[in-house]
Amino acid sequence: MYKRQAGCVDYFHQSNLSDGNVELTRAFLDLGQELRVERFAFVSTAFSSGYRDGVIAEELHEESDSDPTDYTRSKRQVERLVARSGLPYLIARPSVVIGDSRDGRYRGKRYGVYQLWTANEKFLCNDYIREFYAVAPRTRIPLIHQDAFRSGFLEAFRSLPPDRVIHLISREETLPNVRELWDSMLAACNRPQIIHYYQRLDDVPMERLSRRQQMWLEVTGVNLDISTRGWSFARGNLEALCAQGFMFPDVTIESISICQNRFIAESARMQEFMRRFANERSGEPTVIEHGEPE
Repeated sequence: MYKRQAGCVDYFHQSNLSDGNVELTRAFLDLGQELRVERFAFVSTAFSSGYRDGVIAEELHEESDSDPTDYTRSKRQVERLVARSGLPYLIARPSVVIGDSRDGRYRGKRYGVYQLWTANEKFLCNDYIREFYAVAPRTRIPLIHQDAFRSGFLEAFRSLPPDRVIHLISREETLPNVRELWDSMLAACNRPQIIHYYQRLDDVPMERLSRRQQMWLEVTGVNLDISTRGWSFARGNLEALCAQGFMFPDVTIESISICQNRFIAESARMQEFMRRFANERSGEPTVIEHGEPE
């Protein structure tokens, strides 16, 4: 069996996405045809659908009127290339990947939830921020643990018939929402005296924020926009594997805390912040809700 991988994860660099996702995958498909591979596996993304209403099916998508990023659009395009290649295929669509469900260890670039945590570390852990502003609706975040992604992909490759699309994502009922994610991080690290929670990024009064908080929201804006959408994914193929005995560790607020606490423990900046501002962090915050929960 031949194994090669290619890809680009730039959100908006269209030239890199074309070279790294589209053209390089096209070249691997040509090579696969020449070698007559038994199956071509392509790792896409659950968000390749673009923004859509309703449950997102485990099938190839038509064009979407809008996308979270150019990256998701490029993945949708490549899925069609794979399906039209004539090779037996598996298209795996993971959602947002976080650390190992058992010990929180994470081997990957700091995208998704890790981008939010890293931005917190960089912009919000220099001085103590008494009044904190966050976009935190009670919409569930589609997540998958790193070990679940690995084992789910391998099980799908071994057990599913050819020409299948599988969503690799935790069950909706176990997933935390954005508000719970921020409650957990702020309680563990920042502990401001006042927390303002908003439903949408456009609702945040940017002029009232410090420059550091403004920069934090600007850096995390794309992921905040993605996370505050109501995503729902079909899981028929994954559920079929679980019915056959496959054990899939779903993401819960408790398992996210394992990953979060490891991130904080390994961050010298966060540890120093918590030590320096121990007195300020000692109280319970006042929470102010802005807007109606969606």
